Amino acid sequence: MGWHGGRDAHFCIRKCVWVPLVDPLLVREEQRSCSTNLWLMPSPQVFNRTKPLVITKNGSYSSSDIAQFLQDIGFPEGVRPYKTRVLPLVQSLPNPQVPVTCIFGSGVKTPETLFYGDCGFDKRPEVVYGDGDGTVNMVSLMALESAWDSRENQSLKVIKIPGVSHTSILKDGTALDRIISEISSINYEISTSLLR
Repeated sequence: MGWHGGRDAHFCIRKCVWVPLVDPLLVREEQRSCSTNLWLMPSPQVFNRTKPLVITKNGSYSSSDIAQFLQDIGFPEGVRPYKTRVLPLVQSLPNPQVPVTCIFGSGVKTPETLFYGDCGFDKRPEVVYGDGDGTVNMVSLMALESAWDSRENQSLKVIKIPGVSHTSILKDGTALDRIISEISSINYEISTSLLR
């Protein structure tokens, strides 16, 4: 999807959400071996092409600098797949022309910019946080709305659930109630339209 980009840190330092006691630097190589992580890099179609997402003492990287970023962190083997597989598909995602409901958490501290000091990518960065669901930032979460909201023949409903994280949206009672309510509403609309 063209609205990935939760974290540039995947290939430098990856937070182990499922194994909280593991040092992210220890699993960096393993994370780089997962080609699907390239799909999580920020898309130039969605993110500001000039706003720095990663800042080092030698320069900065925006969404339009991902290939150079991969090279500079010592992951040159990621450049070709990123340029030949990821970029061509995320440049434009056509609307599906069926109703879409997107439900996500908001108001949770989410990484927005990474600052690397003198030790470069081999030390944990200082992180500036912004709004999101704790994993995916608000720019990515709202990308569907900015891409599809005004398109003809596209019904889009975006629902933000305040204070609910990426990992708890399917466990939190309030979130589950809202999800079930939306599904019930959709099912009711479909059944009503079939009876007409």
